[in-house]
Amino acid sequence: MAIKTEQKQSQRLALNRQLQLSLQLLAMGNDRLLETVNEELERNPALTGDVYSMPLLPAGQPALENLAGAAGVSLAQELEEQLGAERRPVDKGLAKHLIALVDENGYLRVRPAAIARAAGVSQQRVQAALDILRSYEPAGVFAQDLADCLLLQLRRRGDAPPLAAELIESGLEELGRGDMGALAARLGASRPQVEEAAAYIRTLQPKPGAAFCSGEVQYVRPDLEVVCEDGLLAVRELRPWRLELCRDYAGAARTLEPEARAYLKQESMRARRLLLAVEQRSDTLLRVARLLVQRQEAWFLNNAPLETLTQAGLARQLQLSESTVCRAVKDKYFLWARRAVPLKELFCNGLAGGSSASQVQAGMRRLLEQEDPAKPWSDRALADALAAQGVAVGRRTVAKYREQMGVPAARDRKRRKRRE
Repeated sequence: MAIKTEQKQSQRLALNRQLQLSLQLLAMGNDRLLETVNEELERNPALTGDVYSMPLLPAGQPALENLAGAAGVSLAQELEEQLGAERRPVDKGLAKHLIALVDENGYLRVRPAAIARAAGVSQQRVQAALDILRSYEPAGVFAQDLADCLLLQLRRRGDAPPLAAELIESGLEELGRGDMGALAARLGASRPQVEEAAAYIRTLQPKPGAAFCSGEVQYVRPDLEVVCEDGLLAVRELRPWRLELCRDYAGAARTLEPEARAYLKQESMRARRLLLAVEQRSDTLLRVARLLVQRQEAWFLNNAPLETLTQAGLARQLQLSESTVCRAVKDKYFLWARRAVPLKELFCNGLAGGSSASQVQAGMRRLLEQEDPAKPWSDRALADALAAQGVAVGRRTVAKYREQMGVPAARDRKRRKRRE
C-alpha cells in the first residue's frame, strides 16, 4: 500500500510541475519567453539551440483611434500652448516646471509646499501659478486627487445638482459601492436626489489627461503573423528560436560518475519539460488566434467593425477554460498590415440592442469626422444619430466611448476650435 501511494504522489508532482511550467510560458509575451529560453540554453547542458534576432515594432491599436492625439499632441504640449497664450501675470518658468510634474492622467501628485522647497521659492508663489494652471483645459488638470479633480470640473460647469459637491467631498467611497440608501440617510436627502447627483458625477472625467498622447511608444516583438493568401486568412507563429535535446550527452552519460550521471538526468528531464511546455504554448496560442481571426474575418478583409466576441465565448467554443484564453492573449501581438496589434483587441463586448462596442465607435467616428466644428455633436445628439442608424446606445455609453477614443466633450471641442 505504501509503495502505491508513493508512486501516485510522485506522478502527481511531475504533472503539476509540467502544468505549472506550461501555464507560466503561456502567459508570457515573446520578449519574456525569449529571455527564459536564453537563460535555459546558457545553464542547461542537456539543451541546445539558437535564439534569433527579431526586430521590435511599435505596438498599434486596431479598434480605437485616439482622435485627440492623432497629431501627436501630448498633455504637456497642450498645457504649454495655453500658457503661451496666457495674458494674466504668471511666472512662466515656474508654470512650466509645474506642467512637467503633471502625470499622464492630468494630476499634480506633489504638494505645493514640497514644490516650493525644491524650487527655492515661496509656497504663495507656487500657489499663484497653480491657481492659473488649474483653470486650463481639460477641466480637472492639476488636481491633487480624484475628489479635487471632480470638484474642479463641477465648479466650472455651474449646472450641478445641489448634492453633487457634497457627494464628491464626503461620499465618493459609498458612491463607488453604489450604496445610495446609506448616502441618502446620512445626507438627509431623498434617494432620487442622491441618484440624480450620482448620475451627474458619472459624467465628469476622472482622468482628464487620458485623452492626450503621452508621446511614448511601446515596442514589441509579435508572437504571430496574420497573412491573406488567395482571399483566405492564415495565422503563423513567429518563433525566433530553435530548441532541442543535446544528443551528445546521451552517449556520454554512460561513462560518467554516478553523481554526474544523476545531474545530467535531472537536467535532461528539465529540458524535456521546457520543450513540451513550449510546444503546448504554441498549440494553445495558435488554436485561440486562429478561431479569433476566423470570427473577426470581416475586420481583416473589409475593415468592418469587430463582431461581438468575449473571451468567455471563445473559451466555450474551444472547450478551454476562460483563464487559459486569458493567458493565451495576455501580452501577445500579431503582425498585420505592418503593424503589431494586441491580440486582445480582437475581442469586443456586446451592448444592449445587439450592437458591438466597435460598431458604436465606428459610427461615432464617422459622425465626428463630419460634424460642424461650430456646432459639435453633444453626447445626446450622438446617441440619437446612432439610434437613427439602427445602433441602439445610451448617452452615458456614448460618453464612455468618446472618452476612450480621446475625444473631448462638445464644449471643449468648440473652445479648441475657437482658439485655433
